[in-house]
Amino acid sequence: MRLEKQSILYYFKRKFTVEAPWFDSPGQAQIPVKRALRQVKKQLKVFEKIQVDVKELCDIPRYYPFLIAGWPIYQITARNVRSGFCLISYAYENNATHAATFASVVLNHLKRSGVELSQCYIQTDNGSEFVVPYGVRRGFRHNRKNPFDSIRRYSLFQQVLGAFVEAKYRIPPRASTYNIDVEAFHRIVVDEFYDWGSYQSRRELLQKAYNYMRDFNQLRTKSYKENLTPVDIIKQVEAKINVNT
Repeated sequence: MRLEKQSILYYFKRKFTVEAPWFDSPGQAQIPVKRALRQVKKQLKVFEKIQVDVKELCDIPRYYPFLIAGWPIYQITARNVRSGFCLISYAYENNATHAATFASVVLNHLKRSGVELSQCYIQTDNGSEFVVPYGVRRGFRHNRKNPFDSIRRYSLFQQVLGAFVEAKYRIPPRASTYNIDVEAFHRIVVDEFYDWGSYQSRRELLQKAYNYMRDFNQLRTKSYKENLTPVDIIKQVEAKINVNT
């Protein structure tokens, strides 16, 4: 068990060059994994790492009647690892166009809020909405008649990210736990919002979703984060950033 905890922290150390001195002595190696990971996350800068994922809404029983009536089928989510700050959007199709539009809106909002996007690190899975299809070997389009015309293909989502940030990371295949922060939020939003929601129109859905996200980001405190809200954490670490603009 100790090796498993160490491997998780060493992964973070390689990615973010952080120290984990609490594992230097055998007696301290019994710290629970969750607590250890929280200590690692505290060393991240605000918005240094953002996880992006798509949640299918077709598996939510309470929402299914609205879905077959022609309401949005997918929720696109971006969650900041350091603070827990979340932004969401809805889409009728799960494709690179919608993912790219969402990324453009989110990154432009963060830029206006004072976030230094050059230090941001975007993490996604290997879905076709984020990367080129698997049928294109290693992201290349090969022209057999003229090999010099072969070019590297990037999805629209990747092209949008390239205009804002310098670093993007794809998690390994079948490794959803790498995106645990955004996956945890998907579990929370199902339990607290969709399983209890009742909407008369699409407009009401958007209004209630907006109010829920405002409550989640600005009002909800978390005991394991010193009873601070995501917005409070952002202000505490980087006072110049105002995500409410």
